[in-house]
Amino acid sequence: MHNEDMEKNLQNEELETSPLTSNEETDNEALYDDSDFFEEYSKKPGKNKKKKGTSRAFKRGSLSIVVICIFIAAVILFNVVMNIVVLKYPVLSADVTNKQTYGLSQNTKDFADSLNNKSSVKNITINVLATKDDFENQFASLDSSYGVSYAVQTEKLLQDFHNECGKITVSYINLAKNPMFANKYTDVDWTNTKYVLFIVADNQTDNKKMQNQHLGLSISDLFNVSTDSSSDTDSSSSNTYITSSKVESAVTTAILNVTSAKKVNMTFLKGSGEQDYSSLSSLMTNNGYSVTETTLLTQDLVNTTKDSKGNLTTANDPTIAVLFGPNVDLTSEEVSKLSNWLYNNGSYGRSLIYVAYPDKTSLPNLNTFLKTWSIQISAAYAYETDSSQLIQSSNYFTSVVNMVGDTYSKSLKNPSLPFVTTFARPITILDTSKVTALLQMSDKSGTMPETANSSFNYSNNITGKVTVAAISSKSSGNNKSNLVTFGSTADFSDATLKTSQCNNSAYFVNMMNILSDKQDNSIVIEQKTVTSDLPVNPTVAIVLAIILAGVLPFGILIAGIVIWAKRRHQ
Repeated sequence: MHNEDMEKNLQNEELETSPLTSNEETDNEALYDDSDFFEEYSKKPGKNKKKKGTSRAFKRGSLSIVVICIFIAAVILFNVVMNIVVLKYPVLSADVTNKQTYGLSQNTKDFADSLNNKSSVKNITINVLATKDDFENQFASLDSSYGVSYAVQTEKLLQDFHNECGKITVSYINLAKNPMFANKYTDVDWTNTKYVLFIVADNQTDNKKMQNQHLGLSISDLFNVSTDSSSDTDSSSSNTYITSSKVESAVTTAILNVTSAKKVNMTFLKGSGEQDYSSLSSLMTNNGYSVTETTLLTQDLVNTTKDSKGNLTTANDPTIAVLFGPNVDLTSEEVSKLSNWLYNNGSYGRSLIYVAYPDKTSLPNLNTFLKTWSIQISAAYAYETDSSQLIQSSNYFTSVVNMVGDTYSKSLKNPSLPFVTTFARPITILDTSKVTALLQMSDKSGTMPETANSSFNYSNNITGKVTVAAISSKSSGNNKSNLVTFGSTADFSDATLKTSQCNNSAYFVNMMNILSDKQDNSIVIEQKTVTSDLPVNPTVAIVLAIILAGVLPFGILIAGIVIWAKRRHQ
């Protein structure tokens, strides 16, 4: 009995300490049910686990990497293909340097293109007398800094000649392996010559016969080269390097010479304190003239010799002579030589170009000679007051002048460009039936005497249409000799002849061509220098800046926003 009562009491205590209902017990069992947990981890490892690389993030990342790799490969492939295309079709390349360092000037392009229409010229070959590698090594040895660049520049310029004229081809010749090439030109001393280029033209003469003309060019013909001693005490240790390129002008001149049907001899007269005419001489050489110098006092303008049969032949018979700014008067003997040369035993056919030196007019013998041709140089300076003709408003002595008539200007490539004169001597025409004005100032021009002081009144001395260049002629039948007079040597200074802003050089060459009946166009070519810093053409620089600093970054930004927005809504 006692035991039964104790059992009941224990059962009641258990009920009081376990207040959970049967439903709660069921829920509690579910809460702590570990069967799923054990079932999941009792399976074999990796059986139902997600495979690596199947997540969306991984797929997107992989796709991005693939796209980037494809883009980089496409860029590399594009560059390779474009390099191959440009090598095969060089005309597709472009020179974006400011001064077209690696390209031909427009004047040269026009000249090369004109050869396409010259029926007498059949073909022209520019032979590079070396393999391509040897050619480049020659330049590398001349200049450790830019030698190869000059080689590249030269090769590019030669290729451009071909691009502009289909008759021109470029060929690389290894003379050691091709001795037959040298054997074709027996008049060339191949042993002592150091030609780099050898230009050959096949021309058809008037009687339909083929004529081969050729000309070689050395390093000194193609480049300005300087030598510096690396040691003050050891003169044997020196560095030779290229300072600038003359390739374009040298090759153009050579092509002019080998394709010209008519060779014109021009001589510059020396011995009278003449001014520096080197720039004018170079201009004429570059335009295919055979230029020499003659000391008038001690040499004859025409040198005659007798051949083996006793016949007289002329070794030097210039068609044109230039007296450039003498500051010493000619002797009576020199004047006589000039007169006889122009008369040419009654055959005439010659031209003397006299260019006055602004600082010297007291030349009695020369002035007397000019008067026999109805021309007088005044002891004064021509000035211009028309502001539209002045280069600088404060300088009345440098101005644009008018070309009178169109005899020597109508065939100019750009006749709208002006002729500019500086401190010119006024020219008085004594006989208008024999003398024609070539260049004149405006109606508001005048002359100022050499003796004028600071109180000189420009307005009160205006005479109008002051002549600063004229041509006088003497003839017999159809034969004619000419005396052309220019008022200032400054009109043909180096800077004036090389600028593209005026027509001085083109006008002079065009006149010489007409006077000598030489059917060629004038060409003015600048020297080209390769440096480590080649400025880009301003227009090209602006376009590149807009593309690289504006269009490209903005395009990438827009593309990024579009891709982000698209992915955000996926």
